[in-house]
Amino acid sequence: MRAIGPGTGQRALSLSPTFTVVIPTFNHAEYLRVALQSVFDQTCQDFEVIVVNNYSSDHTLDVIREIGDSRIRVINFRNEGVIGASRNEGIKESLGRYVAFLDSDDRWRENKLERVAQVFEEGPGLGLVCHDLSLVREGQEVARTRFGPPPSYRGTLYDHLLFSFNGPATSASAVVKHRLEEVGMFSQDPNLVTVEDYGLWLELAKICEFRFIPEVLGEATLHSDNASGNVELHLRNGLALIDKQCAALRESERTYSRRAIRRLYARSYFVAARRYHRRNVFKQTFGYYLQTIRVYPLFGRAYLGLGLLMAGSLLRPVRRNGSRGAVIGPSSRWGSQL
Repeated sequence: MRAIGPGTGQRALSLSPTFTVVIPTFNHAEYLRVALQSVFDQTCQDFEVIVVNNYSSDHTLDVIREIGDSRIRVINFRNEGVIGASRNEGIKESLGRYVAFLDSDDRWRENKLERVAQVFEEGPGLGLVCHDLSLVREGQEVARTRFGPPPSYRGTLYDHLLFSFNGPATSASAVVKHRLEEVGMFSQDPNLVTVEDYGLWLELAKICEFRFIPEVLGEATLHSDNASGNVELHLRNGLALIDKQCAALRESERTYSRRAIRRLYARSYFVAARRYHRRNVFKQTFGYYLQTIRVYPLFGRAYLGLGLLMAGSLLRPVRRNGSRGAVIGPSSRWGSQL
């Protein structure tokens, strides 16, 4: 279900902006206010903004009306829990040459669009441009994230994204519109929710060049940890995405070693273990570290994680109760590719 929201002004359809900024949102009114302000503070003003509103019940529409800029369009769209569907609605309605994504709880530095436009102009064959992000919790920077392969990397971009997991982030990325259309945009498969952006980057890496700007041009907001079920959802759907990519690789002429594929799956379990470890949940942390080692016994950081977990359990209380059925077995994961 979708509808174009009223009261956001008109723009001449014959004028195509350089950028379309696509912002999906749901009940993030005050975060959205900050995100939008960061867009309108840009040194490059050649853009339109499409807010894809998942029928928010807060004052989201009031915030947009208060800003009152005619370059904002609102699409009211019920995405049924698939955020990729919201982003796709924005892409379909976009008029810009490039589509820049911004999550409604993130923000950009004022020169972000200017720098991205400059990089696109310098590389006419580029399909995607991504920059570094500052990770912010409660108003304080806690880390910085750099995307893309290191300068010494000599493999393909696809291999780097697949095996390192160091892909772009949506709020840091702008993509040539026709490239998005070429790969079918974001997956709307419910079984790929939380990893649909990763899947898109992998598909784009097969057909076009990326450029990574080693500058912090945006801030990503880190919220309090969500329910443990989200770790399970991300793991399950992440494994499904790897299954899909490996199936496609088997049909192509590309071959990878069993060790590389095992390590790829093991890394998914390790990420789940680390997320539970940060939350101090013993059972799931222990189980997923063990699962990492079962799948790929040479995964050294899993042994280190287990050691830290056991040492920590002796020094402080931990939550030992977690969701049932946390550890997913590997028996049906790989088939003949191993």
